[in-house]
Amino acid sequence: MLYKILQDLAWRGAAIRAKWERDQARLKEKERDVISETRMDLVQKMYEEYPERVKGIDRQKRTVLHGAVIGNWTIEAIAWLIEKFPDATGIKDCDGFTPITYGVLYGRCDEIILQMAIPVAKTAYDEAKKMYDINNFEGCKRIFNKTTQDVLSGVPNFDHCHIHAALELDTKSACDEIFEYWSDFISKWGYFDPPHLIEDLVPKKRVILGSHASLTIVAKGEPLSYQWYCDGDILNGCTQATLDITQRAQVEDEGEYYCRVTNWRGSVNSTTTTIFVIDDTIVVDPSTRYYYPKEKLLPNESLFTVKAATGAVLMCDGIQLLIPPNSFQVLDLFDCNLAETTGMDIVMLIDSQPYDNIHLPKLSPIDEWFISPLVSLKPTKLDPFLTPWTCRIPHSSMTFMTLDRTGLEIAVLQITPIDMGGNFAYSDVPMYQCRVSDTFIDIDLLELGTFVVIQRRCSHDDAITKQRMLITLAMQKDLEIKLNSTIDIYAWICPTRLDCVDKITSILASETNLTLLTTLAIEVTGQMELSMRLNRDVVNEQLKIGCMKSLGVIRLQVSPKLFQQNYNSIVAELEIALHRECQATSRVRLGEHNKYSVQISWSSQAQQHPSYVIVELAPFSKTFWDRYKDIWWFERLYQVAHKEITGGNSATIYTDVHAAAIRVAIFNQDHTTTYSDPVLLIPETLHDNEEEIEVKSNGLVSRHISTQLHSDHSYVIALISLVYTNSRVFTELFGVSPENVILLLDLNKAKIRSCHYATALLLAGLINLDKMATNVPFHKPVCVFFTKLFGLLERYIPALDISYDNETTRTLVQRLHCTLRDLFVAVREFGN
Repeated sequence: MLYKILQDLAWRGAAIRAKWERDQARLKEKERDVISETRMDLVQKMYEEYPERVKGIDRQKRTVLHGAVIGNWTIEAIAWLIEKFPDATGIKDCDGFTPITYGVLYGRCDEIILQMAIPVAKTAYDEAKKMYDINNFEGCKRIFNKTTQDVLSGVPNFDHCHIHAALELDTKSACDEIFEYWSDFISKWGYFDPPHLIEDLVPKKRVILGSHASLTIVAKGEPLSYQWYCDGDILNGCTQATLDITQRAQVEDEGEYYCRVTNWRGSVNSTTTTIFVIDDTIVVDPSTRYYYPKEKLLPNESLFTVKAATGAVLMCDGIQLLIPPNSFQVLDLFDCNLAETTGMDIVMLIDSQPYDNIHLPKLSPIDEWFISPLVSLKPTKLDPFLTPWTCRIPHSSMTFMTLDRTGLEIAVLQITPIDMGGNFAYSDVPMYQCRVSDTFIDIDLLELGTFVVIQRRCSHDDAITKQRMLITLAMQKDLEIKLNSTIDIYAWICPTRLDCVDKITSILASETNLTLLTTLAIEVTGQMELSMRLNRDVVNEQLKIGCMKSLGVIRLQVSPKLFQQNYNSIVAELEIALHRECQATSRVRLGEHNKYSVQISWSSQAQQHPSYVIVELAPFSKTFWDRYKDIWWFERLYQVAHKEITGGNSATIYTDVHAAAIRVAIFNQDHTTTYSDPVLLIPETLHDNEEEIEVKSNGLVSRHISTQLHSDHSYVIALISLVYTNSRVFTELFGVSPENVILLLDLNKAKIRSCHYATALLLAGLINLDKMATNVPFHKPVCVFFTKLFGLLERYIPALDISYDNETTRTLVQRLHCTLRDLFVAVREFGN
């Protein structure tokens, strides 16, 4: 048998040498390369256009893979060809040689030969498996024998002798033996990427003093080489998958170990593991885990002792921990249960402001919010409880319904340490352990730990959270009120959770000179800004969901009314406003630009509240542009060119300017975003189009506005002429003539925020009317009452803007202007 194998190999070697010499002569005669590496791009382009032609063979019955191997293409190029034409690896040319044979003949690297051999081996394996499944064992052996002799001869790391020896066994045993080897060969040598770790090291490993210590990793991506490191230094001679650290572990063997695995595609480092050597001769009583030394208590921690027989209900800063009777055991060294005699210690620490805890991992600022205090329960390294404990944690969310209705979900996170350096990570507590209610959440615990409740956005981009917040006002005790003096009002804001209310109560109790004035409940939606005004003193504060903070001191001027009614009128004079933010636009893009118009587009995130888009254009003449084209950003040149309710993302502005800058911003009633980066309209962007419809310009090109804005201009002018027939009344109310009202509203667009000019004019009138009513010398209370009553209209302006195109809405706006006019006339008469 051995003689037959050697004879076959000798014949094949002679044939290969003769073939190689013949091919070298052909190459010299024709003085060209068969297929050079530079032709790879051409082959790829041909494959994209004519894939079937690339699959074809030449007159010598050679495929493009034959030429690539002979032409010494790169490994990446040959790998691409094998991926596209896996069947080509087993095709023989006119001389009876496959690409694999040429790889062996020309001494190509082992990776190229193996990449070609693996598809052939897989094909032969699948065909042989079909034969095996129908009990055709002879056919199975023939497939393996033919593939080994005709294709896989000379393939590195393929044991031909093992295959030939297995073929001498009886048919079924031979097939089983070859199948096992064939599968191992494909699995071991069929991975051609950088090393992949199948079994990695653990971050920490404890070794008993004097015992054997070793580390092992398992990787794929042969051929692999290993190099072990300790504390960053190379361990000489440690180049195997298993590292024998020592036969008898000592303290000096401790350190940080890792292994670098390398193959012909790259290197990868294993996880660094820290070895600890532990002396097991020191016996530790397991029951000591259940007791907490009082000298380790922090100032804010609370210590409780609980016995298993009775259980307990523990209360700490609004957090409730229910411990059922007989729910835990405390076993000592002799397995005696101490739970009913000495019991166990429980330490509770409540942090009402988890946002300020610098040791916590950060949440996603867009999609997740803290809605509860941080609850820390110790000790943690205990045996699982026999019966689950229940921890009740209050939350401040108002959107706790199902995900399908709100796009939000409430989740409980457990904070766990991930390394010895004090780093932590979050892990979700399974929801089957939680029960969510309106104001609290119950968690079933089998072990103690650190927990916090969050709310996260899951499926809908426009889903926003709502939370209940509480404003607390306090003032000095026994303060004598004097006319024209000032009173300091102290303010705090916090979620309406019991833990936060307890904190505020403790603050007031510690300040012996303060007394509670009042509490006011508000509802916070998303990110908002709070404005509080007492007389003329205003406090503005950016609210963060779930945050508890002091709002500082508001100075209250003692008015005659306050002096007469003492403390009772302070709360009545408090005004609170919640301002909502809107999302900024992204980059503005320039569309078609011709001599009559320009098209622009923009994109923005979904807005949480009604908002509108303002497009502004700064026109430049040719003289101005030639002089200042390198410094064209002039704020004063911008003018409003287009307005629309958010939802659209494009506009057409009619203009014939030589050059211009265009920018976009989003407004809502409470907030203004920063403007987008301007986009330049320059002569180079102009495209001549002789088929322009000049009717569309209608004189708009000189005004540089859109048709929508022009229609809005025309409507408000018509409304003014219809309602304010007396131009003197209009001028006194708004401070300008009807001809200049558009300019007035555009100049005050950051203050008078409304999409349409008719509704913006209502807001301007309300502002002026309020100022006038507070300054009338006679009948001031009556004027202020009716003015403030009518001023409630301000919060409904966005609703009017949204339905502005409706005829009913326009009729309503007209009637509101009539009411505004009549109210102004009445206040003016009272003032006179």
